[in-house]
Amino acid sequence: MVCRPDRSADCGTAGGISGVAQGRSRAYRAYRAIEAAWQAAEQPGRRLADEEADEIAVYLKAMDGARPRRKIGGKLLLPCLLIIAALSGAIWLEHPGLIDDLRADYVTDRGERRSVTLTDGSTVLLDADSALSSDFSAGQRRVRLLRGAAYFSVVPSGLPFVVEAANGEVSVLGTGFEVRLVDEGGAVTLEHGRVAVKLDDRSGQTILEPGQQVLFGPKGVAAVTSVTLDDALAWRQGRYTFTGRGSPMLLARSSATARGASLSSVASWPMNGSREAFRWPIRTQHWHRYRPASASNCIG
Repeated sequence: MVCRPDRSADCGTAGGISGVAQGRSRAYRAYRAIEAAWQAAEQPGRRLADEEADEIAVYLKAMDGARPRRKIGGKLLLPCLLIIAALSGAIWLEHPGLIDDLRADYVTDRGERRSVTLTDGSTVLLDADSALSSDFSAGQRRVRLLRGAAYFSVVPSGLPFVVEAANGEVSVLGTGFEVRLVDEGGAVTLEHGRVAVKLDDRSGQTILEPGQQVLFGPKGVAAVTSVTLDDALAWRQGRYTFTGRGSPMLLARSSATARGASLSSVASWPMNGSREAFRWPIRTQHWHRYRPASASNCIG
């Protein structure tokens, strides 16, 4: 702007206004510079605050989610334990030998007989509700009767064939014999050949000849007795023969065939339809053939 002499007053006024405007412009620019510097200094702190807020939100969400789960878990724990206990009890009542079955290589159900051939060619006839495990590794012939009874036809060999049952074992080279678990012990009946019966924790052994039987248990080995093989091993032909109310061997055999039967007499009957056979005895026997008087001192 150019001031002329005749307009000096106007020029003075305009110059003043222009100076004020310039001053304000400089102040505004300084303010904006300060504001920009402030924002630049504030940005790192704001980013850090945002990041910490996000992390805290994650923890708070996890804590909120854990509270109802703990409450629900506490409420459901007892019912779940009760259900598991009930299911376990039902399984045990229906399959009391389940643990034996899991350990066994060969198993029979109630009312079932089964013939199996072992690795060495020997054969085993399993009675009803029986379980057997075998071990033919490391140059040995060894089986264990876990439940029930079994008749063994052993192939002759220079390697002993060993049957473990309860706290005893039977050792043979080649023969035919039966091993049956009774109470806490067992009974061995020899059909042909020769067997040796001994206890795990005692020295000495009992030798059986054909037609003989011996019982053993925690208290030792009973005296050897003679038996009628046709009756003692009748279950192989599908029938049972025994005598004496409540005798352990009688109850063990009958429970494997018929559940819940009440025995009021002793007889020989077919395995099939055994409930009816309890009512109509065919032939009675004397219990001393199956359980010697001294057996109670061994089984305990």
